[in-house]
Amino acid sequence: MSIFYSMGTSDADIDALSARDLSNEAEERLSSLESDKAFLVKIKTEHEVIVATIEKRNQDQPTQHIADALADAKANVEAVELTIAGVQGDIDSIDAWDEAHSEDAAWDKADWIREQRRDYAFDQRAG
Repeated sequence: MSIFYSMGTSDADIDALSARDLSNEAEERLSSLESDKAFLVKIKTEHEVIVATIEKRNQDQPTQHIADALADAKANVEAVELTIAGVQGDIDSIDAWDEAHSEDAAWDKADWIREQRRDYAFDQRAG
């Protein structure tokens, strides 16, 4: 980074070079999706505890009602897993978009740096 400072590059310019290329809306959406995923993982864990409890009860005193409750509890875990997979798919699509555009952004940033170096060299010669 010292070369940037020696060229007179400001902190704001350096921050802009290292910033993510996602829009504010996309950043908020990504943050929301990650929060949703964390919440869903907690729900899945709770459902897994319920399944384990029902399985224990079913081993101790097997009845049709307990077997039905166990099937329902396992279905709930599967439903939450599918929802988590959907949320993860959305997160991955945002990350894929960001990755696809990051190469273009890197070239744009490299062009900007070359322009800064050129301008700096001209200023030094004019000096």
